[in-house]
Amino acid sequence: MMDGRQHDEIPVDGEMPGSGWALSERSVRCVDALVEAGFDPGRVPVEFRAECRRLASLLRSLDEVHTGSDGSALVDVTLARVLRSGGGAVASGQIDLSPADDDAFEALVSAGFDAERVTSRMRARARRHAGLLSVLSVPVSGSPDERETLISKTLACVQAEIDSGDARRRVSSAGDAASVRRWSLSNLVSVAAVLLIGSAVVWPMMAAQREVGRRLSCEAGLLAAARGFGAYAGGNRDALPQATDSEAGRVWWRVGSNPEESNSANLYVLFRTGCAGPTSLACAGNEWAPERSDPNESDWKELAQVSYSFQNMFAQARPKWGQGERVAVLTDRSPVVLRAVRRQVIYPFANSPNHGESGQNVLFNDGSAEFRRTPLLDNGDNIWLPQWLEQRIYAATGSGRGSAEPLIGTEAPESADDAFMAP
Repeated sequence: MMDGRQHDEIPVDGEMPGSGWALSERSVRCVDALVEAGFDPGRVPVEFRAECRRLASLLRSLDEVHTGSDGSALVDVTLARVLRSGGGAVASGQIDLSPADDDAFEALVSAGFDAERVTSRMRARARRHAGLLSVLSVPVSGSPDERETLISKTLACVQAEIDSGDARRRVSSAGDAASVRRWSLSNLVSVAAVLLIGSAVVWPMMAAQREVGRRLSCEAGLLAAARGFGAYAGGNRDALPQATDSEAGRVWWRVGSNPEESNSANLYVLFRTGCAGPTSLACAGNEWAPERSDPNESDWKELAQVSYSFQNMFAQARPKWGQGERVAVLTDRSPVVLRAVRRQVIYPFANSPNHGESGQNVLFNDGSAEFRRTPLLDNGDNIWLPQWLEQRIYAATGSGRGSAEPLIGTEAPESADDAFMAP
């Protein structure tokens, strides 16, 4: 169907306005047959089947780039196909970047689209490229159905363009009296490219924006908790909240059943004493988190509702607020406990599910908070496990980075400076 000439030229009966090539009458009929067959070459008439198989293979190649993990390569391939197609968006001529701009764009892609990481020689041009790409960044707000809504609007715009009868989107041979509306291959490639760019660039950027928003909201929740801890400590000799004696060796993960067996009930004291607002401590990354907390209750109703894991107070020695060694006291919920309560093997180096397992916010007893990409603190302490259990797992596995038997729910911190978040 194609003879391999430059720009994927096809035998020409008459050239389309604004295009470097056109389709022969037989090629037009092949395209029509394939479209009418729902892009299934096996359903087209036998006389066109061979050509339609090659055409379908070409169109399928647009989807194959999704299988890679390199989003920048997907964008490069897509843009290259758009430029080669010479579609309706360009009246005439071939669009190419200047060598300097091409080098700058490649450097920008290699730098993760951070212009400040590009070498100084190309940084100015890279900044301009980044500015152009920034128009793809759409502020995100509203319901979880935003993506589906945007897709529907995009497809509606495409359909409206088809229905408008724009002459640039017609492919007809010189002797076609029926004047039926058809699309050229270049237009098909261009529309597919728009959708590819949408999925390869816009959606990841929107997802990243959503995650940044969640992380900032989560950090704000931790800082609100820090104020609550400070208020509570001011009237309780710098102690962290406790609902009961929280004796070491007792079960601590039975959320909602009995405050004497729930470490989350210790954290809930912030609501009961008015030290934390009813809408704080609900991470946007936890879909089960209640919108408000009732100060008349003593605990969350179930483990799924708990957004943050608190330093395990079921211990013989407990950290103080604002005193002693810097210790983690509150984090995004523990992935280890979530698996352990279901009697599943645990992964000591897993990150919290609150932020897509990319890391977790951690609040320290000095009132500072930070987002960490690993559960290991600077001193090597793993916030998901007591130190004695960490050492046992390391001795058994050589690194601690594998899996291990689940917790049983009665483990206790080894000392006041041993970070162990629960539940």
